[in-house]
Amino acid sequence: MNFDQCTGKAVLELRAASLSFENSYARLEIYRKATIAACLTITVCPEAMGLFQKAAYVEKGIEELIQTSWNVQKTTWEARGCETPFATRYSNFPAFPWKIVNPEMDLFSLKGSRFDFGSPRDIRLGLRSNPIVSTAELKRRGNHDWSVRWVE
Repeated sequence: MNFDQCTGKAVLELRAASLSFENSYARLEIYRKATIAACLTITVCPEAMGLFQKAAYVEKGIEELIQTSWNVQKTTWEARGCETPFATRYSNFPAFPWKIVNPEMDLFSLKGSRFDFGSPRDIRLGLRSNPIVSTAELKRRGNHDWSVRWVE
């Protein structure tokens, strides 16, 4: 596999994981708002809270699968890069950047976005075998808006 294919594949997989995680948080926000609305009618609040907690456990399982996949990719990247013996990775695979949802959380603790790559908000992966260099960047521009580009 050539450098561009390898680097591009890795960054596209990170993009897919990032979108999946954002979708999980978006679903939790919908569940949270629906539960709060249901709790306005006190008679159904306990049932609504129970359903919210079950949904949060499902999302936690999804998030843990995404985290496991991310960590497998990280281990593979750091161990083999692109299985090209003469290639040198010159960027590390990032650590998993999100917090897994706690299903036991308070209903009101999900406010706000917890996506934080720090500053800057991008991930770069690169390979080098002089004179060949391949670098791709994943950049978060907003909710559900991730761009992938080649970097010189």
